[in-house]
Amino acid sequence: MKFYLLLLANICLITVYGQNTSPAPCASPGASQFDFWIGSWTATWADTLHGTNIIEKKFGNCTVHENFYDPNNNYHGESWSVYNPSTKQWNQTWVDNKGGYIALTGAMEEGKMILKTGEMQTPKGKKQMRMVYYNIQPDSFDWSWDASVDGGLTWKPSWQIHYTRKK
Repeated sequence: MKFYLLLLANICLITVYGQNTSPAPCASPGASQFDFWIGSWTATWADTLHGTNIIEKKFGNCTVHENFYDPNNNYHGESWSVYNPSTKQWNQTWVDNKGGYIALTGAMEEGKMILKTGEMQTPKGKKQMRMVYYNIQPDSFDWSWDASVDGGLTWKPSWQIHYTRKK
């Protein structure tokens, strides 16, 4: 009888120990690459136009949720970003109130977060888009939405925003 009680106690200890030492969900090092973006931001473009962007970690800190609003154009969009530790890439999905849908993939490269779309066919030929978060500081960063028509060899900015953290 003592043997069975001792065996049961050991099984319980192993089970509890195993549960306490398992890694937290989304704890891989890459899963924190977007943490610079978490918070409430004022977005400025064309030197005078302003919008807001509120970024939160959700679902056990496994996703990054963006809520962007441009009151000048009544433009509202949201994105969901998730880190895939197998590919070491971020996957982001954007949707907006103008019917827009964009899927992007990318990673932190040399201090810049770069997410790209796949190449798509347009009436004017093939095109690829990317967003780049750069000049990243604790209370500010810059963002650029760029287009390439040569397979990503060169990029032309379409929309640039300067972000300042709200205090």
